[in-house]
Amino acid sequence: MFLLLVDLRPSIGAAPQLKPLAEELFDHRAGQGAQGALSEFFWGHEGPKFRFMTRYDSLAAAEADRAGMQSDQKSMEIVSRMGDLIGSPASWSLRELVVPAENVSALAKFAIHVTLQAAPGKQPDLKQALVEWCSYSNSQGNPVGLTQEVWGHSAGRFGVRVPQNSLDEAAEQGAALVDDPQYRRLLEQLPGVLHKPSQWEVSRNLKATG
Repeated sequence: MFLLLVDLRPSIGAAPQLKPLAEELFDHRAGQGAQGALSEFFWGHEGPKFRFMTRYDSLAAAEADRAGMQSDQKSMEIVSRMGDLIGSPASWSLRELVVPAENVSALAKFAIHVTLQAAPGKQPDLKQALVEWCSYSNSQGNPVGLTQEVWGHSAGRFGVRVPQNSLDEAAEQGAALVDDPQYRRLLEQLPGVLHKPSQWEVSRNLKATG
């Protein structure tokens, strides 16, 4: 499976005005059969933003929908109304789903996102370490998803997404990791395979289909 991510960053103070337009665009796309989710990032290294995530079974389907979205009159009309509410050009990224999050609660309202950039020549090592950790976490009943960037910002980029029912639950799970030997093993592996420190963000799930 492949995931197309489109990030919209609001101008300073414009997030409340941009939100209903982002939801309108998502609803329009969903009405056309798009499968995915809309989330609002409210904490992280890039500041506030809205993310459209669309799922595809193939690269060809993702590329065809991307081209169709840009030529869809209604979509472009909504985008045009966003105008000065957007602080920078939209950011596009195509990801391959490497490890799906299992046992995700339908009540998961938040998600923690961790972005990791592999050091030159260390992409296979970083991928193996992350696959092992995410698979282990899922086996323990703690859903974690792993994606690898196909094209976008840079090569060798991975994303870890941890759904959470509440921010209190996220804090409790984070505290529990301190005593998890598998997590400590992951942390010991990262310094030799990361190009730079990992980046953390938190989002609120707004809408979803499928």
